[in-house]
This record gives sequence, C-alpha cells and structure tokens, in this order.
Amino acid sequence: MAPSPPTVDLDLLRTLGALRDLGSLERVAQHVGRTVSAVSSQLKRLESQCGRALFRKAGRRLTLTEDGEAVLGYARRMLALNDDLLQKLRGGAHPLAVRLGVPQDVADRALVRALVRFGRTHPTVDLRVTVGRNLEIAEQIGSGELDLAIGFDPALTGAGELIGEVPLQWLGSSVARWDGTTPLPLALFEPPCVFRQTGLDALDRAGLPWRPAFSSPSLSGLWAAVGAGLAFTVRSELGAPPGITPLPSGLLPPLPSLGLWIHGAPGAPAVEALRQALVDVLRPAVAALARPLRRRRR
Repeated sequence: MAPSPPTVDLDLLRTLGALRDLGSLERVAQHVGRTVSAVSSQLKRLESQCGRALFRKAGRRLTLTEDGEAVLGYARRMLALNDDLLQKLRGGAHPLAVRLGVPQDVADRALVRALVRFGRTHPTVDLRVTVGRNLEIAEQIGSGELDLAIGFDPALTGAGELIGEVPLQWLGSSVARWDGTTPLPLALFEPPCVFRQTGLDALDRAGLPWRPAFSSPSLSGLWAAVGAGLAFTVRSELGAPPGITPLPSGLLPPLPSLGLWIHGAPGAPAVEALRQALVDVLRPAVAALARPLRRRRR
C-alpha cells in the first residue's frame, strides 16, 4: 500500500490567516492567546509541511510570499469546509452569526455579488449586514459590534487589508449645466464626510466658489439629485448608477484616491470565507476604476 500523503494542520492554517490579517507575530500571539515563540513555531511547522517559504520580513511586519498567498487561498476554503461540516453535525445548534458593516457606496452592487458567492458555500450562516456611513461603520467595528467592516480611509485605522485605491471623481449627469461663471452647485452628505471634505478642500485650494444645492444622509437621494441635473458631487464611480459619469478632465481641480479597506480581527472560518468573498469581488471592481482614469490622463 502506498504511504498516505502528508496532511496540513488546520490550526496552522488558522495561524496563517491571522498573520495575513494582523501583520505581526506579537499581534497574532495576543489574538490567539499564545506566546510569540509558540506562534513562530507554528508558522515554521506550516512551512515545513508545505515545503515552501511562505513568509518574508518587511520591516517589523511579516508578509506572505507568492506561495504564502496561494496557500492562504486554499486555507480559507479548507477552513470554510470544516466550519460547514461542524455546523451540519451540530444539527439543531444555533446558526453561526456573522456581522458585516459596509458603506453605502459598496452596498448597491458589489455587495450583492459577494453575498451570493458566500451564500452558496455557507447557506446556514446567519448573516447580519449593516449599511451606513463610513464613520458609523468605523465606530461599530471599533466597538466590537461588527465582525467585518469595509470602509474608506482615514475613518478605519489599525490592522486591516487594503483592497485597493479608489480614485475620487467629480460626477454629474448629461442634463446638468454649469458654465463656471456661478458657484458650483453641489450635492453632498452632511459633515463629517471624507468625500465632502476632500472635494471642498480641492475647490478652496483652486479658489472656485461653490454652493450647497442638495444635502442628504442617503446615497440614493444624492444620486437622484445628481441624476436630475440639480447638482454635481464628489464621489467614486463605485456603485454610481447609469447616467452619472465623471466630468471632463481639467474642468474642476483633480482629486486624490482613497484606500478601500476591510477590517476585522481573524475569526471563525465563516468570517474568513466572507472576508475572502468580499476581497475577491471588490478588488477587481476597484482596479477597473483606475484603468479608464489612467487612459484619460495620458
């Protein structure tokens, strides 16, 4: 009989996921309640089982090599299957609850695709989604009310995974009219709002007058005002409805990009599976926003 192939330890894979999300041995040790030397020993054992170098030092942080990222992808799927198996075996036990917070920009389109993907592999998980403003989501993840949160910097700070850089744009509709001789009509969230402040700072630096034409706590209300031609806004194209497009380059001052991050301490396999589904859907969506922007700037 042929010898059995080696088996990768699931606990070691959990430690790998914790390292990817927390970035340092000290943070991982604190999270899992072990010593730094014990965590380091686990990671060395995982490298031995895989037969590849999975980590490299980047300053004080440990980052994953290309092989490490590949192993992490398999690890999250293996842990998700383990979680599903245990849920099925427990039968009447209460379903696992995963609490997710997302800003309104993400909720309308990309979130649906990620949740469909997650629901196919975790149909018994009780998923609780909070959609709110960026700062509200930041406060809830900081207070422990959420397991995972997506947000734009600088509201979310600390350990997290950068999904990508989202370019901000001046947006309007084809029916909007502005010739530059009057203050720019704007549709904005009420402060505090990172999009609002970024846009107003850019206008003030350029010496361009503006006026508040529409204010709303709802992104759908803001899109309605812009779509009707009542005002322009500063936002990303992530989640922008049809008919709302960037203004021609040079008409208004350039805007920076904001990082889109996913935050949350490593948790149950279902939490990690949802994290991966969100990253897999959002990362290409964010990357696609930058490609037409680069072409316009050439």
